[in-house]
Amino acid sequence: MRQKAIAGMLFSLPALAAATAYGGENPAVPLQRDDIVKMSPAKAAAILRSDARNYDGWCAVVTYAPTALFADETVKSSLIGLVERINKINEDWRHAYDRGENPAGLKSQIGEGFGECQGELATRAVPVLKGDKRALRALVEGHRDAALDFGDEAGRLAIQERADPSSSLALRAEMIDLLGRLKEKGTLSPSLQEQAEKTVFDASSDENDGIKRIAIRNLRHFSKAKALKRLKEISATDSRSFIRKSDQEQVFPIREEAKKELDRLLKTK
Repeated sequence: MRQKAIAGMLFSLPALAAATAYGGENPAVPLQRDDIVKMSPAKAAAILRSDARNYDGWCAVVTYAPTALFADETVKSSLIGLVERINKINEDWRHAYDRGENPAGLKSQIGEGFGECQGELATRAVPVLKGDKRALRALVEGHRDAALDFGDEAGRLAIQERADPSSSLALRAEMIDLLGRLKEKGTLSPSLQEQAEKTVFDASSDENDGIKRIAIRNLRHFSKAKALKRLKEISATDSRSFIRKSDQEQVFPIREEAKKELDRLLKTK
């Protein structure tokens, strides 16, 4: 799958022991861990509102600031804004892939630690932001693991994002995956399960191969009888093919994907 919105890897405390954040009285002077622990809400909010690419700053605050600090409404709002700005960066990456471009330049501006800090942000943000509608959209768009705890609310937003033509192809594919995972976790109500099932089954006929593949992999989370029927259809009729250079054989990748899922589903009780 294309660019993921969130990296699952988290910083360990030893790895962050030397973490610093810029944004104190003198922005040129880094704040140490002890400064962050004692930080005022106003100062924490200012750092969280800084450029999302300054991950050394916000990652240190997110990691070391006391949980009570995030109860402050200004800090909470700044935290949501940070998640939204990070989502915008990730969506820019996705759109670059959609256009056939290599977004390496965007990634190089941020650095490898950016993805790791996103994981830390999602871990700390969920307990603080749960129940906030603005935060929910931010988490659904950028942190699917975190969004799983929101059940129907996350499901509705995922269905909306999937149908939004302005969303990147990769984000639409990720929303299909989120619906499957929500169903697997059992956090969707019966009515939302029906809507999610229809959305995923419809996506298995999408013109985009990436979306279609993700949908095929998530059919198993819904009606087994319907999934078996759909997978048999795809494995027998999908027309997408290419000539393999190594042996000049005609290959049907979507059919093969469906056959794998069909075999997997037939082995389940």
